[in-house]
Amino acid sequence: MKKLFSEFREVSFKEWKNKANFDLNGKDFNENLNWNGLEGINTPPCFSADQNIKSINHTRLQNESIDFAKYFILKNDSRSINILKSFVSDDFDSIKLFVPKNFELSQIIDIKGLLSKNIKFEFEFFVEEYIKEIIKLGENIKHSKQIYLNLDVIGRIPVEGSWLISENEDFDLLKKVSNLEKNIIPFTVNSTYFQNSGANTVQQITYSLATAVEYADILGKDFFNKTQYNFAIGSNFFFEIAKITVFDFLINRVKEKYGIETKNIICCESSFRNKTIYDAHSNLLRSTTEAFSALIANVDTFVSSSFDSTYNSANNFSSRLGHNQLLILNEEAYANKVDNIDEGSYYLDFIKYELAKKSLATFKLIENGGGILKQLKEGLIQRKVNESARKEQILFDKNPSSKISSDEKMDANIRKYPFMKHKQRKTIFRLIYPKRLSEEIEMIRLKKEKGNS
Repeated sequence: MKKLFSEFREVSFKEWKNKANFDLNGKDFNENLNWNGLEGINTPPCFSADQNIKSINHTRLQNESIDFAKYFILKNDSRSINILKSFVSDDFDSIKLFVPKNFELSQIIDIKGLLSKNIKFEFEFFVEEYIKEIIKLGENIKHSKQIYLNLDVIGRIPVEGSWLISENEDFDLLKKVSNLEKNIIPFTVNSTYFQNSGANTVQQITYSLATAVEYADILGKDFFNKTQYNFAIGSNFFFEIAKITVFDFLINRVKEKYGIETKNIICCESSFRNKTIYDAHSNLLRSTTEAFSALIANVDTFVSSSFDSTYNSANNFSSRLGHNQLLILNEEAYANKVDNIDEGSYYLDFIKYELAKKSLATFKLIENGGGILKQLKEGLIQRKVNESARKEQILFDKNPSSKISSDEKMDANIRKYPFMKHKQRKTIFRLIYPKRLSEEIEMIRLKKEKGNS
């Protein structure tokens, strides 16, 4: 084997590029072979050792199995509670519960099996009255399990356009929940809103860093010990792996300034931005690569979503299929058997370094500009996210057939309204808009279906 490879001399990147330029017959190398995404990173077509690519060292080792979670939407009716009772009997580690406004948490405390899982809440509207019920849940939950409240009053600003109540009252509420039992994690920095609204990878990393610092300055440095970081994972496989590891690396550098060394709790979920109504089984492929990105990045939890969640109500078949995806990945990929499985790739190291460099520079600009809360109030962050979303939509619209290629009829299969509703309303703050990229095309096709029926 040694003799075989000794017969081939090493080729430098410069030599390879010269040969590529010759074969291009005068065409521009960068324009035709380099790839530029929304992040502004000029990615070359190949890499070699002589390029001296720097690597990002991080702490997310593959030494534990990923925690898989199912998502369940609670409703203010008895039927919802009955469905939840059957739902929790399934074999999964965690459950993420969407809690609608005016829901009584006391209804779920005695559900058999619920307290044997990690519980991750997503509150439509959090009120102080919930605290007593949450304390009861914390007292009764299995010793090894945790409750995540996922409270992020800063994160709701660009999506809801308002505070829960008011700025002072919102932060007073966060201070009241900051001293709950250790098995209750009250806070989150939620980047899913940004990803699903079209923010690029650098923006997602940067805004998460800046939000964490804003909270630490308001609530104290112990915030870092009581928070979970939430990200939505898209289809850009290597960039999504890099996003998590770069964020972990940079937030640890930030925490060093506060004298904090705790492990970061990172929860991820599939992006809904790239999901479609037509040819919905392709969503299985999309969510599989997304889950695999999260698995390689060694996130703590991945929340599964059903392939038909864009248009169908919750059902056992698609729910089980989504969960089985994660089980197969975890058992068959053996990612948890190898430390630093994402290291050793020139391409991935290049992306990580570029993302880290750009994210840190942008983070410093935000901090020098008064912090993310100030810039959210001024609408600067929202404007940049909306600009990125427009660019992403233009790229999608140039070749939509590669994302939606099916000729199937879907009008009769739709069980819930599949498009984001954006009501015209007066808001205190400028908004960003979580939205699927394929919505306009799907609206046109559904309209044609109805016209032809």
